[in-house]
Amino acid sequence: MAKAPLFDVAPHYNIAPSQLIIGVTKNSPFIARQMLWGFVPTWGDPGKSKIRPINARAEKINTSFYKGDFERNRCLIPANWFYEWKRISVDGKEKKIPYLIQMRDKRLFSFAGVYSVHEDARGKDLYLAAIITTKANSLMKSIHERMPVIVEKHDYELYMDGDARKVVEILKPLVSSKLEAYRVSKLVNNPMNDNRQVTEAVED
Repeated sequence: MAKAPLFDVAPHYNIAPSQLIIGVTKNSPFIARQMLWGFVPTWGDPGKSKIRPINARAEKINTSFYKGDFERNRCLIPANWFYEWKRISVDGKEKKIPYLIQMRDKRLFSFAGVYSVHEDARGKDLYLAAIITTKANSLMKSIHERMPVIVEKHDYELYMDGDARKVVEILKPLVSSKLEAYRVSKLVNNPMNDNRQVTEAVED
């Protein structure tokens, strides 16, 4: 018998840090949970912490800040695309040009994530998450030096349940041939613009 959904998932086209994202947890691989995008380790205090990274570098995932949660609390974060901003100089002034990056076949994919669980003011579980990033592949290098880790389907089981030392080995950039990127409107710079228009291609 299929389980009833725990919450409704409305489509989002432009999610910003500190907003809710969806994560599939390691300990409950068939349950999607709502998580706040901004990580505080289990040993930290969300009410006092001024550091809430949205990204966790793969190269530092086994350091003390992330280590315990990476060993116990890994998640997959589903997405259809992500945005990145290319920095260019125009007349001596820096400009940031937004790009949308997606799978070439347009399919849903999953970011590698790490999360922690805290207690909110009502005594309920509060999930806080970060997306793990790695060095850019050849496609992304023209836009940004980093990119999120995209976990391939054949590595889902390893990522969710494998030994952390083995999991680190798959935190690599996805091959460029599986991705495509195109420029989008600066409307995406404002998270209030959460509609399909922000995903539309514009001319370079």
